[in-house]
Amino acid sequence: MYSPTRSPLTLLFWFVSVVVRSWAGFEPIELASKSYNEDVVVERSAPPPVVSVTTASMEQGTANLGFTWFERGYFSDWPATGLPRAGSILTSDLLADHQYQLPFSYQGSNAVLIDAVRTNAVLTFEAPTNYVALSFLTSSGSSRNQIAYCIKFQDGTSETGRFTSRNWYNDGEPAWAANGCVNVKSFVRSGLNSNNPRLYSEDIALVNSLSPVAGVELSLASGSGHTAIFAVSGTASAGGPFAPLIIHGYNEDMVVEAIAVQPGFLTTNTTATMDSGTVNARFTWYEQGYCPVAPSSGLPMAGTVITSESDPSYLFRMPYSYIGPDAIVLDSLHSNAVLTLVTPAKYSALSFLTAASGGAVVSQCAVRHANGQFETNSFTSPDWLCNSVPTITTHGRVSVSTKQMDYLESEGPRLFACDVALSDRESPVTHIVLSFGGTRADSRVVIFALSGLANGTPWPSRPVLSITRASDGRLIVQSSQPGKLQSCESWSNASEGWRDEGPISTNVALTSAPLSGARFYRVVVQ
Repeated sequence: MYSPTRSPLTLLFWFVSVVVRSWAGFEPIELASKSYNEDVVVERSAPPPVVSVTTASMEQGTANLGFTWFERGYFSDWPATGLPRAGSILTSDLLADHQYQLPFSYQGSNAVLIDAVRTNAVLTFEAPTNYVALSFLTSSGSSRNQIAYCIKFQDGTSETGRFTSRNWYNDGEPAWAANGCVNVKSFVRSGLNSNNPRLYSEDIALVNSLSPVAGVELSLASGSGHTAIFAVSGTASAGGPFAPLIIHGYNEDMVVEAIAVQPGFLTTNTTATMDSGTVNARFTWYEQGYCPVAPSSGLPMAGTVITSESDPSYLFRMPYSYIGPDAIVLDSLHSNAVLTLVTPAKYSALSFLTAASGGAVVSQCAVRHANGQFETNSFTSPDWLCNSVPTITTHGRVSVSTKQMDYLESEGPRLFACDVALSDRESPVTHIVLSFGGTRADSRVVIFALSGLANGTPWPSRPVLSITRASDGRLIVQSSQPGKLQSCESWSNASEGWRDEGPISTNVALTSAPLSGARFYRVVVQ
């Protein structure tokens, strides 16, 4: 998404010109399988990616960053680390008469979070009973908190007070030491067998022991930490054992469950990546359906004919399979590539579905015709993470080194249509020889598909808009071609969010300056 600079010295209005054509446009060209030289796409059937399995963490609460708890069994090589299995009865290591019922599942909400964002919570007991004392299994990251409580009794009375939720690291003798924690994004483990992080028993005495406890209201009294409460136990007699209680009111998922996907390598699913070429590491593309939390993200499914999201006159067919070579790669190790057309045909223009990494890259293009003649040209592939007008926006990428996702639901990565006009339109195109023109060692070009404009089909030029501001504040809009002027506040694709501003000829059109910040303009030409 564009973010215009708000400055009195610059215009606040971005503009884009797009032509909506009613003529036959660029149609897919089938390439021989030998044209593809590398596999740069993680197919949807590959081992699943690592995605967030928590909604909050001990270190940063609902920002869900940094370290938190994990369930025993998540790290199979350290089976004695982590929180006890979901549903377990935990007996305090410090107070053997204190037992707690852990959440029955670590998938979904499994902790009560109290902090500056989650300031309040309400716990209810499945079986209200008379108690003389309650005990909370709790700790806070990364500093202590004071937690205010209000005990609600069934007779309508209540009792208030505070207890301290101590720091989950080195803040007294624990009821339980998990001996390790995990980063909620990278899933890197830390503190194995360190006697940290810790959970503590925090007991409170009740005055009203005659009426069953109906529930507990909790709130942040003071502190900047993130308090987690996993369980509550109670005793009905002074000096008696604290028995586990089944509670309701968990508001966040703060535990990585044992069955969660772990980081690992995907190098057997690709032979090269956008980030590192045939070193086959770091980030690259993936097929739609691979990421379970964003199933519509990724490249369109193999074999799909796609319509450009910015210009519907451009059609491309994605490679028939993402298993095996599925792209033409040009870089320092692939200085040349030959694209062979399955069916030679006459074209007036070609369009490459392409992107680059390490910045925009110019590629040389030599088109061979059936008459034996070559004609040369070049095209520039924009960087896959840039803001140029896209043909496809994939909304995500994956690291083959870790199976971690990136750019989910963002405006990148992107693929672009790069056109080359042909001079010889009477002799069929048989081959295309591409040469890498990049100068950086970390730059490369990928091409997934080729389309062509059949000979005899007119190829109209795009209108060019110019926008200036008049002395009275209105915008002066000029177009190189007549059509219909449209505008929108946030450009996304060719069909959504555009508002008609009225017809425009090649003469000046005046329009009121919008009250909002950035605005996009285009001319629709039939």
